[in-house]
Amino acid sequence: EKAAQQLLGIINGIMDYTQLVDGKLRVNRERVKSTPLIHQTFDMFAQRAKDMRLSYVCDIDPHFPEWIEVDEARTRQVLMNLLEHALQRTPSGLVRLSAKSVNHELHFTIEDSGADLSSEALQQLTQAGPINQHADLKAVGRANLILFMANALTHLMGGALQIQNLSGNGVAICMHLP
Repeated sequence: EKAAQQLLGIINGIMDYTQLVDGKLRVNRERVKSTPLIHQTFDMFAQRAKDMRLSYVCDIDPHFPEWIEVDEARTRQVLMNLLEHALQRTPSGLVRLSAKSVNHELHFTIEDSGADLSSEALQQLTQAGPINQHADLKAVGRANLILFMANALTHLMGGALQIQNLSGNGVAICMHLP
């Protein structure tokens, strides 16, 4: 079932990307129970993290709202992209997903202990705005398509991605959603 969910996530990601490039992707905000959304998404990668012998941790702040209003499919896709990115770049150490609410804004942070991202990649991945199919795809080839897609979906949902190198101790990527 988890493998099927991951495959479905990949297929949905490809479809989302195509619609995003064409300017046809829409956000569908709905009231969602937060804990199952977070844990189910996190658990999709648990066996892989275990096989890699990583410390794989999910921390949900006790004050995180039980119900949130988000586009569930897009939020799940961004979290999957961020977890995938963290696992790809972390040969050993830690991958952590944390969720908290700050001033009525949702913060989902994926932290890893992999190498820092280059300043060029950081700049490319945090540019807001719509995807220009020809110009942006060339730039993404040099950076990371997974993060580029996560950033584009996050902006579409009215949020922002904040990416921070942890001074040789990995990267923290925070998705802020209203």
